[in-house]
Amino acid sequence: MGEAMSAVDVVFMPSVQGILRVSKNDSAIPLDLGFQNFNDLYPNIAGWLKRMETIPGYDNAYPPHWRE
Repeated sequence: MGEAMSAVDVVFMPSVQGILRVSKNDSAIPLDLGFQNFNDLYPNIAGWLKRMETIPGYDNAYPPHWRE
């Protein structure tokens, strides 16, 4: 996300969040997918995710069952 959000941001964000969510699943942890220290390994992407989460309406679009 640069100065303004683009279509790429909108399309890419759910994919990244899905990968991160799945990588925390008990059955995925033994696979050692390399996402356990995501924020440390990929600080720019982690920062981008945080900025995307500040967009108005984000909370309304985030799947409620992913909050668990």
